[in-house]
Amino acid sequence: MAKLIRYFSLPLMLASTLPAKDLGCHGELFPIKEESLLEVIKRRLLNMQESGTLETYQKQLAEHAKKKALNPEPLHHIQHTQLPRSFYYDPTLTLSEDLIDHDGQIFGKQGDKANPLEIIPLTKELLFIDGEDELQVIWALSRTFPSKIILVKGQPLKLEERHHHPFYFDQLGLLTGRLGIKQVPARAFQEGTRLKIEELNINLNRSSNHE
Repeated sequence: MAKLIRYFSLPLMLASTLPAKDLGCHGELFPIKEESLLEVIKRRLLNMQESGTLETYQKQLAEHAKKKALNPEPLHHIQHTQLPRSFYYDPTLTLSEDLIDHDGQIFGKQGDKANPLEIIPLTKELLFIDGEDELQVIWALSRTFPSKIILVKGQPLKLEERHHHPFYFDQLGLLTGRLGIKQVPARAFQEGTRLKIEELNINLNRSSNHE
């Protein structure tokens, strides 16, 4: 909208410098009313439905979603572990404002701290791997400690079908970004009120369970 205003502002300013001429009043004047975005969407969908293009568009969306599920965008910035390291992530949150329920009662004051791990412990370790690296896949599947396998590259649905084990994908790198993971394979597990994160080189160190 701001860009639109700037686009029209220059011609309007130039027009204001021209000599004025009274052209009289032609026809009835009506107030300008901007059409709501919702109404625009409804009208376009109705036009697409009437023209028969809506079904085609829906099929295109479904096909796009299917391709994304089968081939998620890989996280190219995540590398294979060259230099193993371990560090901690503290999920403690500090409230930036008071939290008020539907009855108007304050149930959290600004400045209060809360740690989700004290409420819901992490009972499974999180394994981050490159799903295109067979060695990493075998390593993750060989773990005996309860875990969730999260891919940064690869096709989770194909791996799940092949190994009969659930695989997840770190969409947009939200988890690795939050935890600060830069190398895989890596694992995260709860230690006290923090998460301990280890980026491992399984070629040098074949760890077992919590080692």
